Amino acid sequence: MLKSILKIVKRDNLPFELTSSALRDLRTKKCGICGKTTKKKTYRNVGLHTWKKGYVPGNVFPVCCMCFTTRAGLSIP
Repeated sequence: MLKSILKIVKRDNLPFELTSSALRDLRTKKCGICGKTTKKKTYRNVGLHTWKKGYVPGNVFPVCCMCFTTRAGLSIP
């Protein structure tokens, strides 16, 4: 999961300030959109409130793969 996120961070020149424990916590929580849990853990399990702010505390939330795919860049409060 971290490798995939770092690839995106580098490609899009986004900030990354999450610790490994913060990423682990995101993986164990329910989806911030639908409330479901998922067993498959990928970069798609981390949602961003604002894309350009990047992967920083306060800008990330847990998200399941289905919601990640279907929300297609919609703003999530």
